[in-house]
Amino acid sequence: MAGLAVNIAGAKRFNIETATILNERLPLETLAGIVHRQELPKQLQFELAMAVWTRAVLLDKPEVARTLTPAMVEGEPGWKQWLAAYDNAKTKEDSEVAGLLALMRLPSARPYVNAGAGREEGFVGYSVYRDNWWCGGMGKEQNWADSYSASYNFRNSGEITSSPQRLPNELPPFVTPAMASEAKQEQAAIRKIGDAPEYFGMRTLAWVKAHPSDPRGAELLGFALRAIRNGCNLESTSGPRHEVFNVLHTRYRQSEWARRYAYFDSEPQ
Repeated sequence: MAGLAVNIAGAKRFNIETATILNERLPLETLAGIVHRQELPKQLQFELAMAVWTRAVLLDKPEVARTLTPAMVEGEPGWKQWLAAYDNAKTKEDSEVAGLLALMRLPSARPYVNAGAGREEGFVGYSVYRDNWWCGGMGKEQNWADSYSASYNFRNSGEITSSPQRLPNELPPFVTPAMASEAKQEQAAIRKIGDAPEYFGMRTLAWVKAHPSDPRGAELLGFALRAIRNGCNLESTSGPRHEVFNVLHTRYRQSEWARRYAYFDSEPQ
């Protein structure tokens, strides 16, 4: 199912009002419950499951992410081994590594759903135009709803230009003050993460430096370099990109990833 084109004639998509509520107004566990209800069209259910799963991993809520694995695997069976590695992690360190590797393997993973058209590459495709993972600043622009409905995930020249969109001001009637407060806190934590490439680079560097003898370091650094080179805001992540490249070639010069990225400015792979 995940291999099907998203933007096909007749395919239902989230409108801006619905995307706003799902992305900004509901707490994580409520969102997971909506996925489980299975009242959405399959493509939208899978997109929401992927967004909520990504958010759960970023917020370090493995117990919530685990409940979404069946919906994720139903949509894309090829992801089963990476999701299982995260679900079955026995220690916090193993959970962190498995979560990073799973996120970096899934270029369509982002902690929000798109309004209107989705990624042109669908749910599992890899975008050569760097529409991979997520950009920071979602919700910060003046007409921030446009950042959920733009044609591309990255921002051209740092700005999104389109007409203002009318957003819902009232919460759904089932949302309690406690739920609204929890959603606000979670949203603030997500925004602090920033761009996916920078997040992957900094988290990977911190982990490798803390675990210099762990053999998983090469894989983490390789995937992080891939994400930095192929996600949004390449120019602003030049510092982490240099450091990830240097650590990869210093500590793991014989690895497959070092051979793949033999030169700093070689073509993305």
